[in-house]
Amino acid sequence: MVTQIIDDTSCIRVISDGNVYLVNKAWIRSIETAGIDTVKIDIAAGVLKNVYVRLSEVSVPAGLKDVFALRDAIKTMLDTGASSLQMPDNLANVFIALQKSLALSAARANAINVNTPAITDESVPNVIYYGFA
Repeated sequence: MVTQIIDDTSCIRVISDGNVYLVNKAWIRSIETAGIDTVKIDIAAGVLKNVYVRLSEVSVPAGLKDVFALRDAIKTMLDTGASSLQMPDNLANVFIALQKSLALSAARANAINVNTPAITDESVPNVIYYGFA
């Protein structure tokens, strides 16, 4: 039985014998060593309550010397991803441009004189309608 543990952005993908389990990083409560060859991943929500992974069956991440290294590798996967997302620079620039545009629109809206009529009905002389007509 071959097991792969892959770090996706917001979840950890556990592939075991062709079955894929996606575990949301926010749901993981703890990672513990259980015995000399097994790591227990305690999940707070979802169908799976615990996921047990044997070090002898893990092919990815490769080159782990003991169960503590596997535990630390999984913890490193949890430290990166959705909890530490940063805004890309181009998106920050778009937000700044949008903020400037909204401020300019608000300034233009405040500059409109509300006492001048928007529509003048010329069918009846000397009558000015305010509001919706």
